[in-house]
This record gives sequence, structure tokens and C-alpha cells, in this order.
Amino acid sequence: MNPLESEALRRMQSLWTQTASHLVSLNSSLGLSHKTGEDVFELDEDKDFREDISFIVRPITLKLPEKATKPHNLSLFVILKGRVTIDRQQFKDNKKLLQVKSFSTEVAYFRDGFKKAVWGC
Repeated sequence: MNPLESEALRRMQSLWTQTASHLVSLNSSLGLSHKTGEDVFELDEDKDFREDISFIVRPITLKLPEKATKPHNLSLFVILKGRVTIDRQQFKDNKKLLQVKSFSTEVAYFRDGFKKAVWGC
């Protein structure tokens, strides 16, 4: 991992940590498996990205209320994982800019503690 990739990784991790904090502040009973970016993002070193920097998004589990009227009834489980790719040159030119070039996600929703699949893709 070169210094530019390391800095980009730290920025992605920091953004997730901030996002997780905001999610929990919206609903303190929210179940979130990973609250720090270090647990979520890793550099994708399996691919040869010359123009891009790619990150693997490790699996994240969220326990959410299915209905807004019952914010403490955390009956919906969401699992997601994926990949995010940013533009290497844009980040090199402006360290504040994480311009996403591509992303992919795999998401699944379950009810009743993973007993009933609701939706997935």
C-alpha cells in the first residue's frame, strides 16, 4: 500500500466512523455491527488499479425498526457488503475529494432474527 492509498483508506474509514455515529444518534437502540471504519473498509490489493483506488466493504449488520412508529422494535436485519472505487488522480489533486467511480453492493433483509428472508440482491 503506497502513501496515497493509505491516506485514502484512512479517509474512507473516518467517514464511516462519522456516519455510524450519526446513525446511532438518530436511534440509540439501533444495532450496528461495526461502528469504526477500520472494521469496515480495507484496501483491495487483489486487483491492479492504476487509475483508481478500490476498497472492500466488509459485511455490516444493522438491526433496524421496521416501522418508524415503533423505533425500539428492532425486527428488521439488514446485511450488506461490497466494494467502492474512487478516482486516484482526483484524490491525489484534492485530498478532500473522494470521487466515487464505481461501487457494488450485496444487500439482504431478514425478519425475526434471520428466520424469514424479506429481500436480497
